[in-house]
Formats: sequence, C-alpha cells, structure tokens
Amino acid sequence: MLPLLSDRVHIALTPEAVSGTRISRPFRSEVTEKHTVPCAPGSAPADWQAALDGLTELLSRMKRERADVTVILSNRYVRYALLPWSENLRHPHEQMAFARHRFASVHGEEAEKWEIRLSPGGPGEPRVASAVDPSLLESLRERFKGTRLRLNLIQPYLMAAYNLWRPRLNGGDCLFLAVENRRYACAAVRGGRWSTVRGGVFQGELANELPVILDRERVWGDFSDRPPVFVHAPEQPGFNPPPGQPWNVSCLRLPARRGFSPISDSRYGMAMTVS
Repeated sequence: MLPLLSDRVHIALTPEAVSGTRISRPFRSEVTEKHTVPCAPGSAPADWQAALDGLTELLSRMKRERADVTVILSNRYVRYALLPWSENLRHPHEQMAFARHRFASVHGEEAEKWEIRLSPGGPGEPRVASAVDPSLLESLRERFKGTRLRLNLIQPYLMAAYNLWRPRLNGGDCLFLAVENRRYACAAVRGGRWSTVRGGVFQGELANELPVILDRERVWGDFSDRPPVFVHAPEQPGFNPPPGQPWNVSCLRLPARRGFSPISDSRYGMAMTVS
C-alpha cells in the first residue's frame, strides 16, 4: 500500500495510561479507532515497563489493517538540554559529544548510555537535545514486530506539541508550555529561538498555579517583561487562563474532527498532538 494511502495510528505513552487513535486517510481524515489502557503505578515516575505492558494490550485491541505509527513519549521519559551554538562544533559527531557531555554533567554517568537526538538548527541557532533510555526505545520497537503497524516516528511530547503549534507562535518571544498530569515542560523562546527548556510540577489546579509558574519561568528565560504565553493542555479541556492576572495567555485547543471531540475525548489529547 502506498504510504499516502495508509491509515495513521497515534499512540501516547505515559506512566498513567497508554492511549491510541487511528485516523483514516487520505480522503476522510476521520478518527476510526480510540483505545485507552490504564497502567499500574510504577516504582518511580520514569518507570516505563507498565506503559510497555499497556502498549502490548493496546496493540492487541487495534484493527489489523496497515498503518503508519507515531508514538508520543511523556516528558517524564525524556531529558532535555539546550545546546548553545558554537562555531567550534561543526561536525555531527562533535555536536553529539557536546550534548552527551551536557547531560552527563547534570545527570552523571547514567547519561552515558542514553540515546540522544538533536533538533535541526542552522548556523547561530541553539539546538534542543532530547535523551531517552535506550532500553525503553528498544523494547518499544520490539512491540511492533509481527504487526502490520509500521513505527515511523518516536517523538517527545514537548517537541511534538511545539512543532504542532509553531505557526501560531509568530516567531517572536514567548513561553510555551506542554502540560500533562500534574506536570509541565516549558520552552522559553526569544526571537523564535529557544533560550531555555525546563520542566516542573504543580499540585493543584493549573489555572490557580499558572501565575506562579510563569513568574518562575520568566526569570529562567531572562525576560525583562512578560512575554505572550501559549499553553497546550489537551487533557484539561476545561482549562482557561486565570482572570485578573497580568499575563497574556492563549490556550491552544486541538481542532475537532469526525470521530474526535477535544472535550469528550480529552484523554486522547496527547495522542492527537501530531503535526
């Protein structure tokens, strides 16, 4: 089957649940399947074995037709680092060695074994490095062997969300947040280029804690004033910017489509975060 005629399957892997959707293509772009498998709590926030067990169950429920698959990894399975531009790092292997050094300086010897990917970047542009436990990736790929689902892309949630909404950001200064269960990842963007990337947690309602989060991320991003804020929180469809606060906050809402409602199907919001 030609790639352009294949269905697309989007799967989100988190510590709490594995969710998946199938989208028909190319003519209807309709969501024809939706499945969610809850995961047993792991021993640590980054414990991914339960999620892989959930993935096996999810794949057993999906139809057997061919499809191209994108897997979105929760930010809790990913480490990020921002690499400043250096004219002394001209070759890919030098850039990769620099990225590995940055991770090791923060996370210790454990980082030596991580699988690292770098975002595209031209001369003078910083690059975002993401690191994942290679055992997770190996086990993830293994789950698709013997199926008719072709694993095309594994993408960290923050990068998937940012790529989806980048046209809305207008290439200026902003804070961009990708929110999941009681956690967020934030990219501070200056002149269309990332200046920091950080993660954090919140205990209560996002609307109540957002002003404190933004004040903190503004300091880390070294903004002299309050930049526009873009929040991607598809699993919290009731979220709205808190009233009476000084920030200009835009909520990025996934569009509805046949077979998918961003409100009633919010548990599939991460899986649908694909550009």
